[in-house]
Amino acid sequence: MSASMMDALLPLLEGGNVLQVSRQLGIGEAQASTAIKAAVPLLMGALQRQTASSGGLDSLAGALDRDHDGSILDDIGGFLGGGVAGAAGAGILGRPPAGQPTEQRGGLAGQVHGPRRRQHSQAPGHMLAPLVMGALGRAKRQEPTGSGGLFSSKR
Repeated sequence: MSASMMDALLPLLEGGNVLQVSRQLGIGEAQASTAIKAAVPLLMGALQRQTASSGGLDSLAGALDRDHDGSILDDIGGFLGGGVAGAAGAGILGRPPAGQPTEQRGGLAGQVHGPRRRQHSQAPGHMLAPLVMGALGRAKRQEPTGSGGLFSSKR
């Protein structure tokens, strides 16, 4: 995901959506805003690393085709307020990359949210992963480029 796609996604995660995230995490709005701004690039970096593995790019493209059409972006507040954000994110972030110990599950979120690492299913990275996937899915549908164009610098 290029900087322009992140620039388009981050404004969707402002205002009332920051309040939703702060309430779910039990933190202040300023802290939630900071966590969101840190989590989105971390999520993109994790996805880029996963696509570098054998079959990773095809796997991501398949997941986008099957499960992430971008419609989640039409009601971000509803998604965040629905209490399912952590579970959906756990499915996306699921297992740590090869070579990383299992106890680092949720590590992206832990990097963003520090001491609450044990509550990783409700941490910003897990809450926002479905939104990042939705943004990628929407971009893929709007400009079909094949799986190789998902992380191109032209986006």
